[in-house]
Amino acid sequence: MGDNTLRALASDHAYLEALSLAATGSRLPWPAPEALLLKFVTHHLWDPERKQTDADHGMPDNGQHSLRDQGFLKSSGPHAPDTVRRRMASWSTLTKWRGLHGTFSHFALKTALRLAVRAVPRQRRRKSAKAVTGDILSKLLATCGGDSLRDLRDRAILMVAFASGGRRPAEEHC
Repeated sequence: MGDNTLRALASDHAYLEALSLAATGSRLPWPAPEALLLKFVTHHLWDPERKQTDADHGMPDNGQHSLRDQGFLKSSGPHAPDTVRRRMASWSTLTKWRGLHGTFSHFALKTALRLAVRAVPRQRRRKSAKAVTGDILSKLLATCGGDSLRDLRDRAILMVAFASGGRRPAEEHC
């Protein structure tokens, strides 16, 4: 397992411990009961508009303040679905490492996660502000203009990546 993966697991474990203390007043139980996993989903994937009229919707304010004061919570809105999925996967991995079986693959949890992701209104943001166009590709190719195998490999990677698509519609006609 790579260093970055281990760092992410350690970070997620610290977050989950802090969340358990904030949400339940006790340390994280192993294995986590299904009710706690469902609470995790509802505390992280919530509708900001509904939160304005229903204080019990989403993560409780005292939990948010506690996590924010400890530096674990930076955003004021719901978490990104991918972040929730990653933390659930980390939680599952940590449970398995302890030789325990969790309820991470139970139908109720999978259904709740899927429905919560659909219900949370999230606007997609651009991943990059500037499109990679033909002229930018030419400049990139010029930086690896030598005859070494490394330069040849780098040019091939750049050209295949550009030619294979995966670009936004604005970039496709460049």
